[in-house]
Order: sequence, then structure tokens, then C-alpha cells
Amino acid sequence: MPSVATWWCGQEGPRRQAMERFEHLVIKPAFPRFGQHAEFPAMMTDAERRLLAARVEAQPERFVAQEQVDLSTTPVHTHRGLEARHVVLRVLAAWDGSSYAVLPGGLTRVATGQQSLVVSMQRGGGSKDTWVLGREREATRRDVRAPAPRATYVTATELSSRMADNLFWLGRYAERLEAHARLIRVLLPGLSGESDRGRDASVDTVVHYMRGLDLLPAEYRHASVRRWWSLEHLLTEMVLDAKGAASIGWNLAQLRRLSWEVKERLSPDTWRVLQQIGDLFADLAPANHDRRVVAAMAKLDDVVIMLSAFAGLLAENPTRGHGWRFLAIGRRMERALQMLELLRVGVAQAPFPDDQYLEVLLQVADSSTTYRSRYLASIRTRYVLELLMTDVSNPRSVAYQIASVAERIQGLPAHQDDRAEGNEPREMALALRVGRLLQDANVDDLKRRDAQGKRPVLENHLQAVKAAMAALATALAARYLSHSVPSRLTLS
Repeated sequence: MPSVATWWCGQEGPRRQAMERFEHLVIKPAFPRFGQHAEFPAMMTDAERRLLAARVEAQPERFVAQEQVDLSTTPVHTHRGLEARHVVLRVLAAWDGSSYAVLPGGLTRVATGQQSLVVSMQRGGGSKDTWVLGREREATRRDVRAPAPRATYVTATELSSRMADNLFWLGRYAERLEAHARLIRVLLPGLSGESDRGRDASVDTVVHYMRGLDLLPAEYRHASVRRWWSLEHLLTEMVLDAKGAASIGWNLAQLRRLSWEVKERLSPDTWRVLQQIGDLFADLAPANHDRRVVAAMAKLDDVVIMLSAFAGLLAENPTRGHGWRFLAIGRRMERALQMLELLRVGVAQAPFPDDQYLEVLLQVADSSTTYRSRYLASIRTRYVLELLMTDVSNPRSVAYQIASVAERIQGLPAHQDDRAEGNEPREMALALRVGRLLQDANVDDLKRRDAQGKRPVLENHLQAVKAAMAALATALAARYLSHSVPSRLTLS
């Protein structure tokens, strides 16, 4: 089967061919980043199409053009009933050193919504394993094998790898939703000149954080549109518009989707809280801009409060079984990653003087009161790094999250070979390695600026911690969350 026809616009010849048939292609980022997505010129107005073509011509190396393929549809079961969704079947072939063997089956992926032509797991699409049934044949003596010995546990309740994976990602999306809500709740008032709405950040500070976190579209980076009302509109739409991958609504949709997958593992109270979070966005947003801003701020407050209730229920109600552990690991790993990104933008990349950037960082991390009561001093970089990166007593610090992850991993069933040989499971060793990276860091070296006013030591350190966490996530997924092999975990 041929691949979908693709043209990289960084080459002049392919770019000319793509521009000649622009309306019939799909334009995608060559190097996808968070918040970027495929665009369909055929569905655009003439003005939108010209603007997209100008972007491609201005930076052609950043785009690829692909033939638009007509996708089939399939009935998909949603919480609203059966709906038609566009579908893609991913098939696999294995290489044995001399030839390929096409495997009997694959993975069927479906689009997010009924009208969506984008079939992507990152944008909320679903998936199901697809089997191809072979012909029935009479069992021979060679086919009959003794069943593999099965371990005997105290309880017969089990947790599949798919359920563990869904719980893990439910925790991650809950934390990601809270992180976005807290960030926008701090940045949005900073764009208003009204004293009663607060002014926690200047326009330049808001632009710095949005650019550093890749939340600022290219068209907003010009000085002519960096006026506060343009940015205020953008942040408001990130709350009220559910289409963008960085929006509150989009992350909420993923949270609700996963909550349906794991409903049987959630207590009635926890389930009600998750449904009430979704109901916050059921009503239509006001058309007036000022009222939209007020409505967005109110919804952000409600989201944070409801997610705090969700976290409280998880802390008090569930038994400490494997399902709870995977959900907790997902939450803590996502909170650590979000904090590492905030430290990168708010400290490592902050220009001098950085007081206002540090103040925003403390507010987003809900640690302003803790900082002032502990240090009794003006905001200093060294103390902020201690509080938010290395302090294991602060529930918002990176070190606290990693210590919590290590504690949860201890309760997971170790691999039989590891236990038989007396070795430490790989994921536990990786979690301890991340903890050592944080505790062994010299904060005085990390906060120091170079001759250009930058903090390369801190930025490299944060990158090293992120890389170690990526290795930890890969190890956890390979052992417990892979659906390619049977995986059953006993709940305690």
C-alpha cells in the first residue's frame, strides 16, 4: 500500500507543487509542537487561505503538505449514544531480518467529534484493538498445552493494563487541567487596568509566560497585537473555547472521556465531582467581551475548587490499591512536569530583574503565603528555587512529587525476575535517580546568571530532570501499561 502523498515545503520544487494544489491538501507542522494542528485549506475562507499560504511561504521549512484522504466512518459509542466518527486503521508489519510479515490485526482510531477530520490521540481521539479472525481448525495434540501457573493472591479482584493506563492518564489530565486553570487565573487579571480586578502581572510578563509555554500563536507575537485587549481576548478564549489543545475546555473533554472509561473504579462522590466540572461549561458564554472575561474568571475559580474536591476525595476515600496508585502516580508526574516548565520560563529564562516573574510563579504554584511566612523577605531567586524545586515538604514542589511517585511505585508488584535476583525494579531506580538529581543540585550555582544575563546551568539542570522523568515514564509504561501483552495486577 502506498503512503499518503507528502510534500515538505522546505524544498522549492515540492513547495511549488503543493502551492499549485493548495486547496486540496492538508497543511501540517513539519516539527509538531504542543498546540499546533493540521489545517484544511478546503474548509477555509479565501482570506484564511491566503493567510495560511503566506505563513507557509514565510517559513516553508516548518510545514508539510499531504494529500487529503477521504476517511470512512464507523459507529462509535459515546455518552450521548451512537455517533458516526471518521476512522483510521493502523496496521503493523514485523521485520524478521529478511522479510516483512503483516500482523493479523491492528489499531482502529476514531476522530474526536462527528465533523472532525483529524484522527489523533493527542487531540482526544479514541482507539480500539482490531482483530482479524482466522479460520477455525481442529486442535491437534501440539496445540494442547498445560496452562501456565498462575500466582495465588489474597483477593481475586484484578486491574487490567488498559484500566491502569486510563487511571494513570485520568490523573495526568486532572493535574494538567488544574495547572492551566491556575496559570490563566493569574495571567488574565494582569491584562486589566481596573484596580478592583487586580494586576498581578504586567503585559510583558504575560507575554513572556505565554511565549515560553508555547501558548502564544505566531500572529500574536508582533508588537501591533501585543496590546492588552488582544491578549485578554486570547486568554479568555482559552477558557471558553474547547477547540484548542491548550484550552481549558479541551483538557476537560479528555478528563470526562477518561472518567467514563474508569467509572467502575470511581466512588459515586468522585464521579459526581467529575461530572459537575463538565457541567460548568454547559451554558453558553456571554457575547459581550467584558462579560466573557468575568465569566471566564468565575469558571476558572470553579474549576480549581472542584478539582481540589476531586483531590480531597482521592486522598480520603479509596483503598490504597493498584488503581489508586496509578492515578496518584499520573497526578504527581504531571504536576512535576508542569512545575519544571514553569521554573524554566519563570526563572531560567526570566529577564533581569525577575521579581515580577517570580511573583507570578509563586501565585500559580499556590505558594505565595508559604514563601512569605517562611522567609520573611522580599522575593529572591534562591528561596523560590528551594521552595518549588527541592523542598520535599511543599506539596507543590518537584521534589515532593518525585518522593510521592517513589512511594507509590514501592506498592506496585515488582517484576518476578527482579524479586528473584534481589534487584531493585528499574522504575524504582529511575525514580530515586530523579530524586538525587533534585537533592544534589547546588541552588547557588543554579540561580547564577552568565555574562549575557541568562541561567544556562539551571536550564540544563531542569532539562536533565525532565529527561530522567521521561525515562521513568517509559519504564512504567513498558512494565505495567502496555496493552501488547496480558497484564493483570492484583488490587489490595
